[in-house]
Amino acid sequence: MSYEANDEEFETDRYMMGLGLSGSVDHAIGTFEPRIRIDAAREEFPDDIAGLTGGRFEQIVASAGGRFDWNTGILDTGLTPFASLDIEMSRSEDTDGETDSFASPRIGFGLSGSLKGGYLHSSIDVGRVGSDVYDAGLELSYEFKF
Repeated sequence: MSYEANDEEFETDRYMMGLGLSGSVDHAIGTFEPRIRIDAAREEFPDDIAGLTGGRFEQIVASAGGRFDWNTGILDTGLTPFASLDIEMSRSEDTDGETDSFASPRIGFGLSGSLKGGYLHSSIDVGRVGSDVYDAGLELSYEFKF
């Protein structure tokens, strides 16, 4: 990875790995997709560059949950709703040796389906990426079909 800090540029070595398992269970009103995932990252920072502490950053995140897609559209449209819930457990250690561990939910909602000759997908999810850091994601896409 390339960085710039305090008007100095430097490189780090970053390693990432992930493994996930998922499935699909059909119900009369929709489809449930259970899932589990584990991700790990490690990044090595050089010593005495740009006044930053050198060392290693490590993080591991495990999650378990699922997503439910309903079969019926909203208000006679081609858009079907979905909802997801995952429990994420995270542990990280920064270059100073400080650790951060927590468990929290990640919740998502959205709509997808055919709309006016194309395919619309919209979603929002909210979760936590640190003990005191929360994030939210918004996705909106429309695929034209000719």
